[in-house]
Amino acid sequence: MLAGFPAIFILMGVGYEHKASIFVVLIYLLLGLLQSSEKRSTLIDSSHLVLAVTDQQQVVLVGTLAEMITKSQDINRALIKVKYAKTESNQPFTRASGSILLLVEGDWPAAIGPGHSIIVRTKIQIPRAAATPGSFNYRKYLARKKIFLTGLVSSPVLIQPVTGIKPGRIKKFVYRIEKMRTLISSYIDNTLSEQDGSLYKALLIGDRSSMSPEVSETLKRAGIMHLWAISGMHLGLLTMLTYTIIYWLLRRSERLILAYNLKKTALVMTLPLLLIYALLAGFHSPAARAFIMTSGVVIALSCDRFHSPISIISFAALLILLIDPMAIESPSFQLSFSAVVAIILGVPKLLASIGEPDGKYLNPSPKLLYMFISLICVTVVATLSTLPLLLFHFNRLSLITLPANILIQPLICFFSLPLGMLSLPFILIDHPAAMILLKLGACGLNISQTIATAMSSPDSTQLWAPTPSPTIILVYYFLLLVFIIRQLSRSACIVNLIAFSMVLVTLLNLIHLPIKFNKPFTRVTILNVGHGSANLVELSSGRVVLIDGGTRSGPGYDCGARLLSPFLWHKGIGKINDIFISHDDSDHYNGIGTLIKRFKPERLWLPYLNGGKQGFMRLVNLARQEGIKIIVPEPGVVISEAGAQITALGGSVSTGMDNEDDRGLVLKLDVTDTSVLFPGDITRNRELELVDTEGDLHTTLLLSPHHGSSTSNSQKFLSAVSPEWLVISSGISRTSRFPAQKTLDSAKRLGIPVLNTATDGTITITILGDGEGYLINRMNMQERYWRES
Repeated sequence: MLAGFPAIFILMGVGYEHKASIFVVLIYLLLGLLQSSEKRSTLIDSSHLVLAVTDQQQVVLVGTLAEMITKSQDINRALIKVKYAKTESNQPFTRASGSILLLVEGDWPAAIGPGHSIIVRTKIQIPRAAATPGSFNYRKYLARKKIFLTGLVSSPVLIQPVTGIKPGRIKKFVYRIEKMRTLISSYIDNTLSEQDGSLYKALLIGDRSSMSPEVSETLKRAGIMHLWAISGMHLGLLTMLTYTIIYWLLRRSERLILAYNLKKTALVMTLPLLLIYALLAGFHSPAARAFIMTSGVVIALSCDRFHSPISIISFAALLILLIDPMAIESPSFQLSFSAVVAIILGVPKLLASIGEPDGKYLNPSPKLLYMFISLICVTVVATLSTLPLLLFHFNRLSLITLPANILIQPLICFFSLPLGMLSLPFILIDHPAAMILLKLGACGLNISQTIATAMSSPDSTQLWAPTPSPTIILVYYFLLLVFIIRQLSRSACIVNLIAFSMVLVTLLNLIHLPIKFNKPFTRVTILNVGHGSANLVELSSGRVVLIDGGTRSGPGYDCGARLLSPFLWHKGIGKINDIFISHDDSDHYNGIGTLIKRFKPERLWLPYLNGGKQGFMRLVNLARQEGIKIIVPEPGVVISEAGAQITALGGSVSTGMDNEDDRGLVLKLDVTDTSVLFPGDITRNRELELVDTEGDLHTTLLLSPHHGSSTSNSQKFLSAVSPEWLVISSGISRTSRFPAQKTLDSAKRLGIPVLNTATDGTITITILGDGEGYLINRMNMQERYWRES
């Protein structure tokens, strides 16, 4: 590698600049590969806290509050740089390193701010990895920030200040910035309403933690969430404001006018202010990226080197990736650079095809119209350039994003955001002008929120789609690039835009509509949803069947949105044909309401219509409102397709049993000589009835009744079914009861191997065609993301 750099200079010296540039690219790619292999896991030393603790262990820590406290749904989040740890009550403190994210119930002590040292008692929690493929990987998200542990603090009383830890100069500066962020956050909270305050904190200091789920969802539905993310738009606007003010002040001096180029001087003087604002925004990846891009433009303009914006953007991207190669995986990096590049390439050509208004007329109307058309062009190009990436990362597209951005973007960019930025210095000196500016700017936020709510309220404004394949994304960007780089006349522009729109609609339909195709296998996936049940059956004919879909969870957690939908989209599934609900326990159906809205199933199969619990009946009513056919099956074959059968065993309602778990559906999938039994939460009573009435119950794979509990899984039932595999769907926090030791002992006596989603992850059985057997696959995604030095 080192020999490559002299080779580059030699090639440039003898006139082979083109070949030298190829060498530069190759060396950069090689450096990126080496860096990325190192950055995928963080190197930690032997004193790191993660090496000394276990999950759910009580420890006492001494450390420093490193960042501003954030609060969401009555939980305070505090990042602590650990200095000392006490892992056993009868042992002294030992030196420790690393960071831990504390989750504190109750109010954070007001006297403790960034840079203050504390002693705290906490229960260690190892962050959860992705439960199912496609779902959010919280462990990976924190690991990117070099956080490998979280801690639960049950009361603020367990947090006390200490002295004696002195930070270095750089840390002191960082903590001073964080104190300023805390001051701004507190001032906004005390000045504005909760909703306006959360919106302004997202705009000004990059803190979206206090934004309510309802407000956040409204912004996403309207397709304007990006306006509340720190980006080049924020820093570009700040550059314009500060440049205008500094340039005006410098022009007050005749001596400066004669001695210096004031425009370039004013531009350079904006850089420190840009850096301070980026730091106030937290200097996380989006803020750092925006600062690098904006600074590159400012420096290029100051040095008369602003010849190609693409070169500056490319340099910024290469610099970011050289520092952090893994940034290329982040949605914000991909979305921001694809939008900026497309705007630079496409908007000038679109505007050129329209034609700029003649400047000789005094009437401002044509110029205002031209500015409005420019805004439309920027919005259209940015939307088209990010569309496949939005679907790839978020699987949703707002169909009103164009009109919503046209109406709301000017309010935010040219009214609320400038006023908010002007208020920042007044907040820091506690001047009354800050309150006036913030309340005036909040009017724009209120109007924006009202418009977004009104426009996005119909469900028809949302498009949910499975994750597009890399092939579709490449084809899409190839067509978009061809459209942009061609020099187009006005008529050609309209024709090509219509043609491209038709291709775009076709591609959207391809990834949104279900594509049925014959596969040589049937696949059953038992999802890791924690303590609950969700089982996906993909028949070889292309029919998609879901048996149950829920988990044990607290208020506000939507299993359908957080786990089931992402998994289905990850597999390229945009349509569910049939949904079966075994019984009315919420941990078997509380994610299905979201699936009904997003995947529009054809049929919903239920064990009964009357006597269900309140939440179950709400789900039934939702299905009726959506026009879904509801069926209560009789015993026998309910689905027969392409050599596969799904059978309802032993009439559920007709059994006359009082226990609703025993009145539930018991389903069996048969494909040639392989079968899977789904018994729901039936108890021993129903198990014994099945043994007496159903004859041959032998199955390849048995989903353990009631998550492996002792009230089910009788020895007689397991012996009659005689499965080759027993799979238990349970949560890792309830493994002491589910599965019961009695169930494990029975399986061991019968020689039945046991798999548990809590430890083995999502489990897939692939049934091969023509009686060729089956394959079992376990998707345990518990990667560490760190390595010891």
